[in-house]
Formats: sequence, C-alpha cells, structure tokens
Amino acid sequence: MGLLLCQARYFARQCKDNGAGGSLISLGRLDFFLTLDDFFDVMIETGYAHRTDQGVRFFDQQTQSDVDRIFRENRQFNPEFRHRKIIEGPVITDELFYRALGFREIFSVEISDNYGPVSYTFDLNDRDIRAVTGRGFDLVLDAGVMEHVFDVRQVMVNMGDLANVGGHIVHIMPGNNTFDHGFYQFSPTMFRDYYRANRYDIRDLSVLRIVEDPYRARPIPFSERWNSHSIWPYDPAEFSRRSFGGLGEGVYFTLACVRKGPESTAGVNPMQYLFDKPDPPLISPW
Repeated sequence: MGLLLCQARYFARQCKDNGAGGSLISLGRLDFFLTLDDFFDVMIETGYAHRTDQGVRFFDQQTQSDVDRIFRENRQFNPEFRHRKIIEGPVITDELFYRALGFREIFSVEISDNYGPVSYTFDLNDRDIRAVTGRGFDLVLDAGVMEHVFDVRQVMVNMGDLANVGGHIVHIMPGNNTFDHGFYQFSPTMFRDYYRANRYDIRDLSVLRIVEDPYRARPIPFSERWNSHSIWPYDPAEFSRRSFGGLGEGVYFTLACVRKGPESTAGVNPMQYLFDKPDPPLISPW
C-alpha cells in the first residue's frame, strides 16, 4: 500500500484544488515512495510551497511550523521502509506529506497493527465503522487497500460513513494489468456510477497510465524503470470503445476525488452507464 510519485502528485493537486484540510484518515498505513527532493518538488508544483534563499518554504505559516517540527524531531524519513525494489530511499513519512498538505489531524485504519502503528483496527468487510472511530473526517484516502478487501460494497459504504459532510474521498486504485495484485481491478465506471447514484459531487475522475522503460535493467528499482506516466480525464464514450483490448501496454489506475454533500447517501446500488436509459447510448465493442 503506497503512492508512487505521480500518484502522490495527483493526491496533492486534488487537495489543493478542492481546499481539503483539517482531519484525514487513510485506509491502511501508507508508504510514500518519494525522496525528500521529490517531496519538495511536489509541494512547489502544486502550490503549497516555493523556493527562497532559505530553502523551500510553505505559504501557510502553520504548515511551515508543522513541517519544521517534524524535521527538528528527525521524523521526516520512514525508518520502517522495506520496499527497496520499488525505490532505494530513504523515503519520506506519510506524516510529513499529510502535514505539508495542511492536515492537522492524521489517522489510519487497518485490520490489525501487524503492519505498523495505526489509529484504529477494523475489518473493512464489517459494518458500522463509526462505532470504532466515533467521529468523521474531512478527507478519506484509499490508495491501494480496497482491492485487497473482498466486500467492496461495504468498503465504499464505510468510506462514505467516515467522510464528514463537505469532506472528500480520494481513490487511487489499480486498474488494468494489475492481475492478482488483489481481488479486483477497478474500472472508472464503478466510481462514476456509484457516486452519481449516491449524490456525491464528483470533483475529478481520471485514468493514470504508467509505462516501463524497456532499456532499464531489471535490478533497477521499480520507480526508475516505470518512470513514464500520463493522466487524462475519464471519458465514458471514449473508454467504451477501448474496453476490450484497446488500452495497449502499461499499468492503469483509476483516480477519483469526490465531495460528500448533505444529501449524499451510502450503499445505493448503481446501474452501470451502459444500461442507464437517461444517458445517451454509447458505442460498445460488442
């Protein structure tokens, strides 16, 4: 469970564009596959910070104070990081990244604490997650957990229950060519249709493709070999034309950011857009 550089950049941009902040809870305790230089570059690119004669400084003074404290206490690097095949490291901590985005409260939920310290232990297949947390959060992040949980519908309900009204949910989910990584590979249509049926404001729905450099030797870490990526907005009409063997090479991810409103619901089963009569008919590969 973790975010590559391009995925972390997407997450930061969605938080910036949508004014997300306050409290955050992640499904699982996530690794950030970013060096310190990567981290500062993302913060500058997304408008959280800028370069000065004194180094990289954050525009928000509270954020700068939070980041300074992490560095003073030598908590900027993840001492438990073991995924050297992905990136050699050292890599930053999840706390540093979240604090830099302006989150003042940071929590995580996991099935057990065998994977490191977490705020809450809970099986996402189960119901009533709020009975465990006792509260809601301003942003709920799933970056590679739901595919490992069998009851996907219940995970979606749990995420909706965790989000405050006015808060956001961000998904960074494996799609094509992630065979056997988890139970499932996720199509954008699931998030589009589910969140429309449950009256969420879909702030962004995109597709990420990363491609391996064939000229880089296998011993080189994953993040250096899979170093080319592109992100584009999800277009149902276009993707219906490519839904059977038309995507080409690479690894695909579904990216989504939605906002929960006062009328948002949870657990309403959607009709997929291909069969949703109010929508205009789309071209099908069949």
